[in-house]
Amino acid sequence: MVSWWVATAASVGAGAALVAALHIRSRRRPAVRSWWQGVEVRPSRIDGAGDGLFTTRRFVVGEVLGLYYGRVLSLVEATRLSNRDYLMGGFGLNAHARFALDAPARYVNDHFDRDCLNARFVKSRAERRARLVATRTILPGEEVYAAYGQAYWRARGIDPLGPPAAVAAEHGG
Repeated sequence: MVSWWVATAASVGAGAALVAALHIRSRRRPAVRSWWQGVEVRPSRIDGAGDGLFTTRRFVVGEVLGLYYGRVLSLVEATRLSNRDYLMGGFGLNAHARFALDAPARYVNDHFDRDCLNARFVKSRAERRARLVATRTILPGEEVYAAYGQAYWRARGIDPLGPPAAVAAEHGG
């Protein structure tokens, strides 16, 4: 049986505890989590990527789709992590969103076809988080893609500037 997490608008501000409380097991329907106005989490269109963030309404350039935040770690703590998949650094601190299930931007995937990117992360050291901002008009139903950066992929042994087919194969697509 496949486990799916479901969250609704009722989970706004309730945090990961409420998301965890809404755990539902189902074979019949895909996971849909929706708590931030205008976005929801569903299985990604990228093979092997897990979940993805999708829009439920139109977003225009410069509009915030969600936030990326998590436990703030020192550089020493960040380097000791065995799993850095949800670690965002580079703005004077390191935010680890692995367990921040209520942070919409943690579900955004990178797409190696740069023409598919439709958002970017705008980091704020003062706020200790990043905003996910639309870089073009995003229509309802589109998956949101933002670049993770070359350092993220190189740390995983993937050359993000390599030939698209090779990069996609290394990424699981």
